Amino acid sequence: MRRCFFCLLKDAASGVDGMTFQEYEKNLEANLDDLVGRLKRKAYRARLVRRKYIPKGPGKFRPLGIPVLKDKLLQVAATQNPTSHIRSGFSAVQLFPISVFSFAASWSVVSSQWS
Repeated sequence: MRRCFFCLLKDAASGVDGMTFQEYEKNLEANLDDLVGRLKRKAYRARLVRRKYIPKGPGKFRPLGIPVLKDKLLQVAATQNPTSHIRSGFSAVQLFPISVFSFAASWSVVSSQWS
């Protein structure tokens, strides 16, 4: 997870919780331990996605969803080689449903806003 954290963009926009890369990094080990603990207990839930509208053309805007840092971190971790998850105490079978649930939860929030 530590390696995945440093794969994130340091100047990326923060999500609805306002947590920046630098703020998360200040207490990195405790934050990662908390995140991994919640994943192992299956207590982690994806947060809402911050909605930002960017100009598309004259008078038109395109929605952009900005997830919170923890969700970005888990998205990176889910795309890594499954053997790296096994080394960190997770099997690919354990991590995949969590990452899919997190993605599905954030997608359902986004899609419900468009209904």
